[in-house]
Amino acid sequence: MKNLLLQKFHQVLEIVAVNGAQTLSELSAELDIPLPTLSRLISDMTEMNLLEKIDHYRVAPASGLIRLGECAKMHSRNYQLLVPEIRKFSEKMQMNTVLAGMEKEIMFNLFSNSLPRNHVLTPWENGLKPVLLTMSGVPAERCLQLFSEAHPGTSFTERMILERELESVIREKKIFRTNTMRQWSWASAFVSRRMWLGICFYGNAVESCSRERFDIECSMLTSHIMSAINEE
Repeated sequence: MKNLLLQKFHQVLEIVAVNGAQTLSELSAELDIPLPTLSRLISDMTEMNLLEKIDHYRVAPASGLIRLGECAKMHSRNYQLLVPEIRKFSEKMQMNTVLAGMEKEIMFNLFSNSLPRNHVLTPWENGLKPVLLTMSGVPAERCLQLFSEAHPGTSFTERMILERELESVIREKKIFRTNTMRQWSWASAFVSRRMWLGICFYGNAVESCSRERFDIECSMLTSHIMSAINEE
C-alpha cells in the first residue's frame, strides 16, 4: 500500500475490531508505530466515532464502526444475492440456518436465524464451526487447534467425534448427521468473489421431510446458489 498512514489507520481498526479493547502500548508494539503518532491516529478515530476511549490507556470499537460493519454486510453483494434464497429455503424446511464467511482463518456471521419451535444447539456449539472452516480450506489440524483454544474444556470423547467429522468433510466435502432426536445438520462451502463461504442448516426439519428429501433439497439449493454466483 502506497499510503502508509492509511495502512496504519486500517491496521489499528482491524486489530481493535477483531481483538476488542487494546491499550495504546499494545497497539504501538504490535504495529511498530511510535506512541505520539498512534495517539494522533486514535484521537482522529475517536473524533470520527470509529473508536472510543475506555480510559486513558485503552480503546475499543465505537458505535460508528459497528454501524458501518452492519450496513456494509447488509448491502454487500454476497448478502443480497444469497440471503433471500437461504431464508426462503430455511422457512420452507423449518430449519435453523447459518451463513458464514471467512477471512484470515477468522469466521464471521453473514446471516443466521433460529426458529423458536426448532431450537437446538448452534453450529458453533456442536462443533460445526471447525467443520465449516475445514470445508473452507483451513487444514483440519489448524481447525482442531482453533477449536481447542476456543473451548479448552473439550473432553477427549468430544474431540474424537470432532476429528471424525473433520475427516468426513475432507472426504465428502459436506457433513450430514442424524440422531434419535432427529436433529440434522447439513453443511456446504463455496467461493464467492474470492471469499470462502460456509452454509449450514440444522434442526429437526418439517415433520414430513425424510433424510433423502432433505439431502436432495439442500443439494439443489447449493447448486442454485453456485449457478447464481457463476452468472455474476
